[in-house]
Amino acid sequence: MPPTHSQGYIRLGAAEDEQHLGNQRSLARLHIRRILFAFALIVALIFGYQFFRSPTDMHIDYKKYDIPHGVAPEQIASRKDWLPHHTSGHRYRYASQTNFTLPLSSTNLFIIKTASAGGKLDVITSPSQPRDSVGVGLVLSYDREDIFEHILALRLSRPGGENGVGFFEERDWRDRDHSDRSPELDITLVLPESTSQTPYTIRKLETNVSNMSQNIVDLRGRFNFNSISLSSSNGHIDAKHLDVETGSLKTSQGGIRGTFRAKDALILHTSNGPIDVDVQLENANDGKETLLDAKTSNAPFRANVTMTSTKNREGIFRVNGKTSNSMLNIAIPKAPVDFKLGMEATTSNGRADIDLPPTFEGEGILKTSAHSTASVVERHGVEDPTGRGRQRHVKTVGAKTGKLQLKAFWGESEGGKGDVTVKTSQGDIVVRV
Repeated sequence: MPPTHSQGYIRLGAAEDEQHLGNQRSLARLHIRRILFAFALIVALIFGYQFFRSPTDMHIDYKKYDIPHGVAPEQIASRKDWLPHHTSGHRYRYASQTNFTLPLSSTNLFIIKTASAGGKLDVITSPSQPRDSVGVGLVLSYDREDIFEHILALRLSRPGGENGVGFFEERDWRDRDHSDRSPELDITLVLPESTSQTPYTIRKLETNVSNMSQNIVDLRGRFNFNSISLSSSNGHIDAKHLDVETGSLKTSQGGIRGTFRAKDALILHTSNGPIDVDVQLENANDGKETLLDAKTSNAPFRANVTMTSTKNREGIFRVNGKTSNSMLNIAIPKAPVDFKLGMEATTSNGRADIDLPPTFEGEGILKTSAHSTASVVERHGVEDPTGRGRQRHVKTVGAKTGKLQLKAFWGESEGGKGDVTVKTSQGDIVVRV
């Protein structure tokens, strides 16, 4: 029987459905292919970025190096980044240099060196350094060309906007290296020079460099540091002038010298090296003390400490000074009227000399061994620092040998905010007030 009109219409609708279903399948396959392509592209971009950002990252085993926890490698100085460094009279066969750049606006600028190489770290300024950046130059002196197989120089970061540079070596490389001399590393931190009268403010500068000396040029009026922490060993720290809110300088087997202005606290710690510093402590009259804590051992100690406050009167200050087997000298030529001083000065087998300012009022205890003397020297002709014409009184109680108590005050009231303790053994004590 020939097909009816209605039967033909039904067969035509089925064909259209099949064609529509085929189109949907084709579109689905195309959509899946697009998704897979996009995924592959993203993966390629990620790995490609890592490759081009740091070509040597892919084959470096960071676990072989003493890299502190919490830092992330951002840039590696590969062998081609170390260029020949020419210097006359150098005692090594080779010398190479490389450079990094850090943003001046970093919340913390840090330098880390755990490698055994000795050397020095210099902080300088340069007019050619861009105003928004800090340059870090490394000069490595060495005898063996294969050293670059065992060392690592990196630009690093920490969370929160911290940026720095690190220099590391394989943990057991020096045990396997039988050459006569360790390599030497010189690090130069280059700060920009301000073109205005307003000094730059660096939020924090941190160095942790073993077996190195550290030298800082005179930064007075050019840089203020909210915080500075310099740490080393087997080397001196020499700061021509530093303005800080909080400062910590620590080393060993080397002296600490310099001129400092500190608002909150200044910590100076070393051993077997002299301390020779001039310090200005500035108190904010906010009820908190401004601190100088300095100590060494087996070396002379000298600190000249000037004290000021925002009100030009009062203020709370503490000075701790300590050494051993050597002389100790702390002088405070100037301090505000009605200031409060806490001091503990200690040595052994050496003389202790303390000079207190005319504004000092309070008590003191002087202790030494029985065969040494403790004495108080009163300055005569000193005028009342308040301008009220009061009389100066200095009283001592006790024998001159072994132990002596001191009281100093203006006018009739014996009250005072000062508390001074000076101790030694096998040495004399002299306090001038």
